[in-house]
Amino acid sequence: MASPNSASNQSRSSQNVNELILELYRASDPRRIDQIQATLQEIQRSNEAWRLADTLLDNEDEKVRFFGALTLTVKLNLDWQTLDEARSMEILNGLITWFIKLLARSTTALVLKKMCGTLVAFFLHFSSSWERCINHLLRSMVAGTLAPINIAESASSPNQTLLLLNNLNTLQNSALLWFTTILVDEVQKIDLNSATNQALLARVKVNLEDAATIIHCNIQKSLSYQDERSLDAYSLGPEAIKSFQSWVTFSHKIFLTSESSFDCLRDLVPVVIRCLDFVPLFESACECLSDILGNFTILLRKEHIQTLFAWSSQSTAAKERYEGLLEGDFDFELLAFGGLLLALAEASIEDLVQSIEEPNTIAFMQKLHGLLHCPGYPVAEDEICTLTLEFWAAFVEHMIDSLFDGRSTGASWAEPVRIHIVQVIEECWTKIHIPPAEILTSWDAHMIRGFKTFRKDTADILQSSYTFLGSEIFDKLISLALKSLSEEAWLDTEATLYYLNVLNDTIAFDQVEELALCTLFDSTLFILLSSPTSNVPGKLCHSAVTLIGNYSTFFEQHLEYLPAALNFLFKSLDSPAQASVASKSIHLLSKSCRSALTAELGVFLSQYQAIANSSATDSSTKQAILGGMAAIIQALPTDRDRIAPLEQLLAFVEQDSNILGVAIKERDIEKARNAGLGVLQALVEIGKGLQEPEDTPLDLESETPASTFWNEGQGAQFQERVVRATEYIFDLLSGDGDVVESACQFVRIGLTERHPGPFVFPPEIIANFVLKSDINTPRVGQMLRTACSLITAHNSPPSKRIEREAKLILQHLMNLTRKIGGPDDDPEIAQWVVEYFTRLMPNYIGVIFEHSTPVEIEEIFTFALKCLSGPDQMPKKSASTFWVSFLGLTDLSENHQSLFQQTMTAIGPGLSGVLIEGIGGGCARSMIDVLSGPLKRLVARHPQSRKWLEDALKTGLRAVKAGEAQKRVFLAKVIGLRGGRETGDVAREFWLTCRGLKFAYA
Repeated sequence: MASPNSASNQSRSSQNVNELILELYRASDPRRIDQIQATLQEIQRSNEAWRLADTLLDNEDEKVRFFGALTLTVKLNLDWQTLDEARSMEILNGLITWFIKLLARSTTALVLKKMCGTLVAFFLHFSSSWERCINHLLRSMVAGTLAPINIAESASSPNQTLLLLNNLNTLQNSALLWFTTILVDEVQKIDLNSATNQALLARVKVNLEDAATIIHCNIQKSLSYQDERSLDAYSLGPEAIKSFQSWVTFSHKIFLTSESSFDCLRDLVPVVIRCLDFVPLFESACECLSDILGNFTILLRKEHIQTLFAWSSQSTAAKERYEGLLEGDFDFELLAFGGLLLALAEASIEDLVQSIEEPNTIAFMQKLHGLLHCPGYPVAEDEICTLTLEFWAAFVEHMIDSLFDGRSTGASWAEPVRIHIVQVIEECWTKIHIPPAEILTSWDAHMIRGFKTFRKDTADILQSSYTFLGSEIFDKLISLALKSLSEEAWLDTEATLYYLNVLNDTIAFDQVEELALCTLFDSTLFILLSSPTSNVPGKLCHSAVTLIGNYSTFFEQHLEYLPAALNFLFKSLDSPAQASVASKSIHLLSKSCRSALTAELGVFLSQYQAIANSSATDSSTKQAILGGMAAIIQALPTDRDRIAPLEQLLAFVEQDSNILGVAIKERDIEKARNAGLGVLQALVEIGKGLQEPEDTPLDLESETPASTFWNEGQGAQFQERVVRATEYIFDLLSGDGDVVESACQFVRIGLTERHPGPFVFPPEIIANFVLKSDINTPRVGQMLRTACSLITAHNSPPSKRIEREAKLILQHLMNLTRKIGGPDDDPEIAQWVVEYFTRLMPNYIGVIFEHSTPVEIEEIFTFALKCLSGPDQMPKKSASTFWVSFLGLTDLSENHQSLFQQTMTAIGPGLSGVLIEGIGGGCARSMIDVLSGPLKRLVARHPQSRKWLEDALKTGLRAVKAGEAQKRVFLAKVIGLRGGRETGDVAREFWLTCRGLKFAYA
């Protein structure tokens, strides 16, 4: 590789490099390390690097040799395009010569592997010159010198290759395996689908048979040794299996239709299976076969699967490892065995199902069940259960698929399969028991997280299989819960309630399920769990409290169980650990059973007073209960009945508002923030509770006039108190984003209501709130969203028209746009401003046309145009919706129609220019459809659009890749489609043309 040069210069240069390399390994100062690395990298890129590499490889120090091999790799990757054929072959000859020398010197694996990487780098760049690289390297190693390349390029049979391999020693065989593995691993890093790499790919395939022969020979060598102390000989086996696995992965990636292309790899599977009974090779074989079973089963023949099943049931080693797992031995080797067993099962699910009643399958399935009986808690102690659960999840999924495609109907295997799934659920139930506190506290975060995940995954299996199993499993769970309660087996009870909680959204509440729930809630469940002498675990109480909330619709139909459930929930509030979830369940029960609880409202208010006075009660607990009581208040017959309890709720909230005032005086900002935010969030929950249930029927024929209760007298006074409280908090804490968002959420609550109510505020109140916004208001988008919601709520009868408020907000928003400068300076404000413009159409178009000056009208449309042309997606999408709405306006008054035409005449050319610039390659691909919307509407509704678009194509299109003919074709197609759906396809084609792309993405 090197040509002669001054010996003294070369010696001096290599000596300096040697010293730098050795210093790099000794250095501890990061700056010095960086300096050395920079110097060495510069040397590797220099013209002298080829010559220097020879000297470094000849050094006795392995670290220096490694750097020499690395230098050759760097130079190949940098200079390969500048090398002619003669020079490239000279380099290849030098690389192979050095490889053979290093083997003769028994160089370390690190250096030899790096040399293998260098040889592979040569192949990747010059594969046409070294097509049968594996065979040529083998012949050279056997010869002890560079072999003629033309001999290797001619065909040779596997038998000839075997004869050559028998002449290699262990190190040489290892080195050849390293090269074979690194070759296929590096090839997989390139784009195998690229047309430019197909020739390289074909040459890699040429080496497949040689690789398979080498792998087979070396596995056989390892198996032939009887003395297990011959570690160097045995090392060939794992390396060979690793190489086999790499070639299998490569084959999987390039697999298309020709299965026979990989017969030489298929033929290796039996010998890899034989390795399972040979301890030194077991782990490698296990990992390899598990990988194939999980990812590339097409490689396996039917007899391979049968052999693996036979091995799993008959092999002494397999039986011993299985027993080890059942005894709680989770050594890596045993876990690998378990993984292989489960991979075999998952790859054979269909076969297992079809033969589910055959003795061999029954025995195998019981083994799989057995893996859920290994001792210890999941993840923390039992390390195989997670993999086992993955198999059973796949098994259940297969059954569900069979159910929906009709394969399970009348099938003989359906009932045995159902029995297996029930058994799995019972086994999982045993595994999800919560450990005692002393064990739980000893777990680290990974163990806790893993255990929780396992519980969730078992729940997923239960939910998925419920369709297949039906209500029978639900009834079984209820019976199990009752049995556990009677025995005060608290951990069993918790596991059962956990499963019942999982099924709350799955069951259909048929007669069996409803009767089972009646049996449970009619039992001593709540009495036992609330008894101070029961010593019930907190997790069980948590599951019971959650159960009530999850089945709140059941209590709506069975009010007889409601008192006991509510008493239990209110008692649970005394426990800080249960208070939050108990309050949520109270909230859900109150909403579901609101009409039945109106008589108990006084009791609720008294209970809340006691809770609110406790310093241990957090704000979220109080908010949930307030929301529940508000739902009960909503169910009272009249507004006059509602006002007194509402005033009590407001008084509760105002107590927290007083805390805010004290905190402000004390200058405790954090306390003030938390108090103010708590008040707003409480008002939000009350407002939600006061909303009519979604299933309330709408009486379209009612002629009863809307109530005026909340607009005058006591109702108006109540609203004023609420507004004052909200404004007080907002004015004090408007610099906090959470406060702003909660205030907006509260103000918007009444906008969706169909009837007047305590939180249905007059439009001027909401408008004045919006006018408090500024460009520096945190989460200002929420306030602008409130403005949009206000217009939407008053956009059609019977809601009153609000021209005054709409105009005030429009002027305010235009002031904001002047302050921000342009849409790009604050995309959030820009998006919501344009969204507001859109909400004004069609019913409030007069706010734009009649109540704005010509200058203001121009500002509005110019800003919308800037949003459409800008780079930010959200303003662009909002602007697209605006232009689609504006361009599609119809049934305008004579005055509005005249103003509309004037606006279009002024803005049409600019709009056309923006659309053409974007569709002509200026926008992101994802925005083509966004711009196509206004284009369709423009062409369909406006006769002048042709001229505007034609002018834009002539003067406004900056893309140079579209010729005049292509522009004309595009225009003709667009105009001819008249806004049809295909306009989007035409726009995409034109965009690709303007970008100079010859293809479209799938």
